[in-house]
Amino acid sequence: MDIVRRAGLAGSLVTVLVLLVGVAAPALAVTVDAQTRQALIDAMHDEYQARAFYQAVIAKFGWVRPFANIVRSEEQHVSLLRPLFEKYGITVPADTFAAKAQAPGTLREACAIGVKAEQDNIALYERFLAFVKEPDIITVFTHLRDASANAHLPAFSRCAN
Repeated sequence: MDIVRRAGLAGSLVTVLVLLVGVAAPALAVTVDAQTRQALIDAMHDEYQARAFYQAVIAKFGWVRPFANIVRSEEQHVSLLRPLFEKYGITVPADTFAAKAQAPGTLREACAIGVKAEQDNIALYERFLAFVKEPDIITVFTHLRDASANAHLPAFSRCAN
């Protein structure tokens, strides 16, 4: 089952990357409304924050699961968002979260925080998907939401119990 889920996530990642090929080198930057612009910025901040926390946990407890796997996913998420910033002429926000992230006292606490972070991430993308109109942004946001719901949240839930 794990292999099938990974294959499904890998396949959806390939689909997202194929859709973004046209995003990587636009002739002219296209604009989005202010709400969608802010959604992209908030999405990037959320991915930065998650990555920073997971890196802090790894720094404290070692290369432990599920953090070791999911921190790599967070890097992929940042990479999927970057071309959208370029396409829509938005400056990629600086990552200021690494210096602020702190791991809790136990790995179980870290997993519980991971559960809450992934639940919040899912809700964030659900809110964004209610108003975003651009198909490429919808595709990326949907992929990121689904990765949190179908892979990250279950992994942290197992770890927290």
